[in-house]
Amino acid sequence: QISRIRAEITAKQINSDTVSPEDNTLIQALRKDITALRTEAEHLSRQLVDAQAQEAGYRAKSQTLLRDQRTMMDILDKKKNDLKMEREEGFMTKNDLEGQIADLTANLKIMRQIKNNGELSQASIFGTSGLEKKRGKKKVRKKRTK
Repeated sequence: QISRIRAEITAKQINSDTVSPEDNTLIQALRKDITALRTEAEHLSRQLVDAQAQEAGYRAKSQTLLRDQRTMMDILDKKKNDLKMEREEGFMTKNDLEGQIADLTANLKIMRQIKNNGELSQASIFGTSGLEKKRGKKKVRKKRTK
């Protein structure tokens, strides 16, 4: 700004009579170039401000999208874990049911054999339920002393 003012003062001090026509033409061309460069600088400055505003908008949108992506990734991880637990529970239930089917099949086979065999059909069968029964305390007899 200061340089521009100094140049204007100097230009006013120079008398147009003392300057040759070629120099005067050169001065006019330089002034025209300076005006054009100022106009271009202002235009570029406005474009820069617009680009910075647009960048800020893109940056805000990017942050929002990244935040949404993190949220979705957390939800996906939770769903994967839930599905894994559900599969494991299903596998355990399947194995349990297969065991029950095998037990029932074996029981049916034994019952058919008992029914078909006359001697076995008259017998009593004892089994265990798999649960342990509580046993009472043993009574200890005291020895009598004579």
